[in-house]
Amino acid sequence: MAIKLSNKPNTIAISTEYPYGDIRNIVGSTPGTPVSREVYADFHQFFERMMAVAGIAHNGDPDNNTNSFQLFEALLKTMNNFNREYTFTVSQTFTYAPVIESEFTNSLGVVTPIPTRIAVGKYYITWFALIYDVSFHTLRNGSSYNMGEGVRVESGFDGVKSRIWVYTYDSAGVLADGILDNYCITLQSAINTYQTL
Repeated sequence: MAIKLSNKPNTIAISTEYPYGDIRNIVGSTPGTPVSREVYADFHQFFERMMAVAGIAHNGDPDNNTNSFQLFEALLKTMNNFNREYTFTVSQTFTYAPVIESEFTNSLGVVTPIPTRIAVGKYYITWFALIYDVSFHTLRNGSSYNMGEGVRVESGFDGVKSRIWVYTYDSAGVLADGILDNYCITLQSAINTYQTL
């Protein structure tokens, strides 16, 4: 567990200005916050862990513009690992099953999904081979999207692992086929996936 700043020795108390407390300079006979393991070890551990999770080997040089900012590189890579996503477009006509038109971002490492038509205006999009043991949700889970004159599409995760649903409605609000036309869906992993790297 990390040590709270307010529990470290010789720190400034929590205040409106500093809601977590603050480190303190030496002022006269009042001691400042010491340079000690208790005060600084968590910072070093944080950066070492971030480098390890990002898979970046230390170059042994000071972190600067000349030698490359490796810690910042590790931060960006770690953030991308936490934000795995898959973006694709899907179309559907008549009473046919939907078709995946294009795939854009695929940092989830998934294979192309299989869309199926369940009923009028109701479809499942299912993944059968996953690299990561995660469940998915649409980026705007369960929300509606206006697609012209009152036409809307809803999508979401229904609790079944590796499957999302898509419903399409006509301008009268009735479930209808033939509305998806290069409709873009972005999925994000529902849990952090850095443990599997």
